[in-house]
Amino acid sequence: MKIKQYQIGVLIVVILFAGIGLFEGVGLWKTESDKTPSKFKEGLYEGQANPADIRGSYSFMDVSNAFGIEEDVLKEAFLIEPSVNASDVFNKDLESLYEGLEIGNGSVKAFVALYVKLPYDYEDDYLFESAVRLIEAKRQDLNESEVAYLRSHTIEDVSKIAEIVVDESSEEVIEENIIKGNTTFQQVLDMGVTQEKIEAILESEMPQSSLSIKNYCLENGFDFSVIKSKLEAEITN
Repeated sequence: MKIKQYQIGVLIVVILFAGIGLFEGVGLWKTESDKTPSKFKEGLYEGQANPADIRGSYSFMDVSNAFGIEEDVLKEAFLIEPSVNASDVFNKDLESLYEGLEIGNGSVKAFVALYVKLPYDYEDDYLFESAVRLIEAKRQDLNESEVAYLRSHTIEDVSKIAEIVVDESSEEVIEENIIKGNTTFQQVLDMGVTQEKIEAILESEMPQSSLSIKNYCLENGFDFSVIKSKLEAEITN
């Protein structure tokens, strides 16, 4: 039997859609970005999500859903204001938010692994004191290597650095006028930038002075690095 040309075209379409349906059924065809990390395939942790597969494109909400960690816990661990939506905080942004502090996507991997007690090959992934406190409160069974790792990879919470420096020195300490991840508007005012200047940079009224600049940027869609640069320019003038 001879198959006509239009019948061949119909047959190709049918086969194509049938193939897509089959691949979707077995999880091999995905029409959108998958924000679910791969799972351990064998051993004690078989079937559980693997923290090593956490990507920089994941938001805190994605991490929360994948590992069953409360969003507020993740925000507290990485010094993010509670009012910020977890879906707006991406792991890849931590490095720029905490520039120079060795906090990034690897830190999220380490925190998740230690908090949930999952295997992970720790490298040079640093954590804030706030994250370490949460891990220690959650787990009473940290082994010696985990304890040693935390002791050597803990960064003092940014908000406490200035206080610690002053306490350890009998001489007057002059802080560098550098805006960091959790610098508040009040701290910028204390550095000598007037409210009028701040509002000119923001092109809007200054928010509550206790709000951190990075979280204001996250909430309002501003580029933190741009606002940071403009404010630092005013501080140095």
